[in-house]
Amino acid sequence: MLHTHRVWHIKTVPTLEELVKALLKKNYVLCAGFRVGDLLFLNDSTSEDAIQEYAIVLNVDQAFTQVESVTVDWCSPEELHRIIGDIQAGDYALVASIAIRVDESDSHRCESCA
Repeated sequence: MLHTHRVWHIKTVPTLEELVKALLKKNYVLCAGFRVGDLLFLNDSTSEDAIQEYAIVLNVDQAFTQVESVTVDWCSPEELHRIIGDIQAGDYALVASIAIRVDESDSHRCESCA
């Protein structure tokens, strides 16, 4: 993960299918993050116009561990679905415990999105 200084605004997405559609739909602001179950998908891109890179982080009781990093712009919907499905099934190696800040409030504002 490149950007541990960011505060990510997390949006809960109910299903894997909706997450894949959302990630491939458009480029998001740098503080964008998504939650599906215990997994967070945090925008780790260098700019909104750059290739979209997401750190995939396991969140268990506010203890965060990066499990993968995916360049979603290089994935087909089927490939991204398979990668995330494998991770949800527990097919990953823990990369590193990390200290990050997340904000799930509706009133989120930061230097990345304001």
